[in-house]
Amino acid sequence: EEAVKGTIDRSKNGTFTVDAYELSKFASLDIFGVSALNHDFECTANGTFTKSKVEKWHDYFNEEFTRRCYQSMLNPAAQFYWIPVASNLRHNREVANFRQFLKGIIHKRRVEFEANMSPEDRRSSKIKDGSLLDHLIHGSLVELGKADEDYLSEFLITLIYGGFDTMSLSTCYTLYLLAKHPEVEAKCVEEARRVLGKFPSVPYINSVADLPYCNAVVNESLRLYPPVAALIRNLGKDMDIEIDDKQVKIPMNTRVFIPLYWSHRYEKNFARAYEFLPERWVQKQADGTWKPRTFDPNEKCEDGSVPAADINNLLSFSTGGRSCVGERFARRIGPAILAFFLRSFKAELSDPDYVAVLERSGPNQTPIGGIPMVIRPRD
Repeated sequence: EEAVKGTIDRSKNGTFTVDAYELSKFASLDIFGVSALNHDFECTANGTFTKSKVEKWHDYFNEEFTRRCYQSMLNPAAQFYWIPVASNLRHNREVANFRQFLKGIIHKRRVEFEANMSPEDRRSSKIKDGSLLDHLIHGSLVELGKADEDYLSEFLITLIYGGFDTMSLSTCYTLYLLAKHPEVEAKCVEEARRVLGKFPSVPYINSVADLPYCNAVVNESLRLYPPVAALIRNLGKDMDIEIDDKQVKIPMNTRVFIPLYWSHRYEKNFARAYEFLPERWVQKQADGTWKPRTFDPNEKCEDGSVPAADINNLLSFSTGGRSCVGERFARRIGPAILAFFLRSFKAELSDPDYVAVLERSGPNQTPIGGIPMVIRPRD
């Protein structure tokens, strides 16, 4: 909030124009760093926006992933990192630097954590409070007798990509959809100000339970614009599925491609699938607040409303043992970011006729050219 307000205050007309994706990355990375790693990346420090080392590494690795996996698939140097060409030498150097940077964060926190561990913490299999990194360090100390910084750095690399960028894209697409649907935005603002208050403060909230409508809006954004383009799985057993009202057997070991963008816009999975309707996830109560809806396959809606959605059909984070490692983090933090932003600021499209077109960027799908938006204070 301070970085947005500071940028507005420095502007000549009380507004500023920014790519919603970049804005979301600044906020998401800072929140991820503080809440998960006990580390401030300072992307929004001192009332300004600053691109951190982690974001620069993230952008570089995304470009490399796209080039190697989709643009240069048949080039041996793109697939075998040991071939001594310039692109591989740089890639290996950037990976080593990124890993060393994270190990520095882990080492600093490990020293602090061990110095403050109580005898009870040393005997217990888990700790009550602390960041995700604290829990990882504690688990490593209890199970291995030491904090394996090499292992933890590898885990954090995965988590940063699974948590930070997923949340950034989710927030970006949500702001875009709200700019297109001001009536939905108004409901989010009402809930945000009722729960958080109108003026800056940082109350403790359980975002999913305390912000049901904002959570529904995030769910609907994830449905229409899933950050990850597709899922690819190898079947571990034969599977019978229905295609065009016919039963089809898919044999074991078949590689299955699931295009999430189209799966979420399939009418058999979601009624009125192309419409942005957060009310498919929540319903309004007599006191004006919202509560989650329960899916009923036999529900009939004859009044023009939309039936409750089946959360099992929402695959933005995948499901099962190989689901996204950042899902819980994104689901808890996403609605909170939205509420804190909307209670104080309004985001409008620079061009009211703008339509987001997506492209592959690493494992994700991002808006081509970004989403230019004008940010202004909310009355």
